[in-house]
Amino acid sequence: MKPAQSPFRSCLKLPVLVGGGAATSCALLTRLAVGGPLSVVHKLDAYLLLPPLWLMSLLWLASFALLGGAAGYLWSHPTGGLEGEARLWRGGTFMVLAVVFSLVWYTLLFGKLYLLISWFCLLPAVAAALACAYAWWWIGKGAAALCVAFGLWQICLFFLQLAALLHA
Repeated sequence: MKPAQSPFRSCLKLPVLVGGGAATSCALLTRLAVGGPLSVVHKLDAYLLLPPLWLMSLLWLASFALLGGAAGYLWSHPTGGLEGEARLWRGGTFMVLAVVFSLVWYTLLFGKLYLLISWFCLLPAVAAALACAYAWWWIGKGAAALCVAFGLWQICLFFLQLAALLHA
């Protein structure tokens, strides 16, 4: 008799690692190209409004890793016919849009210091993450939950930036 595998171990497969690694690489490359958030926090004098930057950076990277890993997981499992495939691709499109809008937000805020324009980039990131969650709900509830978590993180960033905008 084979010993039972833990659910965590069965999830950690190559597509999950590739998806999570790809999304995290996009975030890291954007951060390397644009620079860190420290100078903008200095300019806005927003130390009292924000959690520690190391925590914000860790959560930001983790959100990309989890969302990409969820996509990799779904792509490696059967989806249940043509309707499932359509939901998979629709959700994948919304996932890519959520990632792109989040990266554009980072670039506009920390690279160009466009406070208001970057703030508005968070709204489509939230909408795309929630649309992704809706599409993926029918084929993978765990992946959909990670999309919702990504959307909630974008909402947190939205309100943190709003506080910084009002403080400035």
